[in-house]
Amino acid sequence: MSNSQLFFFHKSLTFPHFYTLCLQECEQPISEIKGSVVGFVMKEIALSILVCVEEEYREVEAPLQMVASALFCEEDKIESVLESSLPMKCAFQLKDDTVQQILVMEKEETSY
Repeated sequence: MSNSQLFFFHKSLTFPHFYTLCLQECEQPISEIKGSVVGFVMKEIALSILVCVEEEYREVEAPLQMVASALFCEEDKIESVLESSLPMKCAFQLKDDTVQQILVMEKEETSY
């Protein structure tokens, strides 16, 4: 084996192959939560909702139009409807902490 062949052979053994790594941004998966609405804060175009899920609290945001549709009321009546209905049973589909769909939002049955 000549020196040039030996150098080439040695070089091919000592340098690993390089791979290109490509990172892609992924969509946040849609999750579902079920619990009780125990509080809320009206904002300009959204409602910040405090949800109790198995003794843990989570804050989510929902567009006012979506909430009004789920409560069968006008946007300017959301606050009064919620105040008279809390706590409310709820189920939401979320992306991050934003409600994508309201599955259930109704007054909880109370037994005395």
